[in-house]
Amino acid sequence: MRQTIRRAIENQADQVRVPVYISEERRKLQKIKDRLQQRTNKSITIDEIAEEADTSLSRIYEVLGSQMAYVSLESSSGQGDNSFSYKDTLIDKMYIDPLRQLIVRERKHTVQVVVDSLRSQETAVVRLRYGMDDRVVNIPMLKLAGN
Repeated sequence: MRQTIRRAIENQADQVRVPVYISEERRKLQKIKDRLQQRTNKSITIDEIAEEADTSLSRIYEVLGSQMAYVSLESSSGQGDNSFSYKDTLIDKMYIDPLRQLIVRERKHTVQVVVDSLRSQETAVVRLRYGMDDRVVNIPMLKLAGN
């Protein structure tokens, strides 16, 4: 019964769910730290905890690292006019800048006008050479130039 209650609390205690075995290891390390502090009456180093727990330092850092503080994306940083929320700093990779879209469209239109002002054979060569019709045609350039 006690274990069930403890696991339920551990599953819901953290803002971000941490596996139960990590929470149990965290609690075990905290008990070791408390016991060592009571025995020695001084602050305990992670090396001492690792030695007492018979665990590697990297494992101690891994377990304690899961206990880091979390920051809400809704919280703000800065003060006054310089204040912003963290979610405002995230990059939307699907976002397309309207100004950039307009510039690309205008460039395509300008190139289209210039190419259309060429003679028909020159237009065909340029369109095929630069794939302006979105199709792949395998015609040697010398053959096109020879016609």
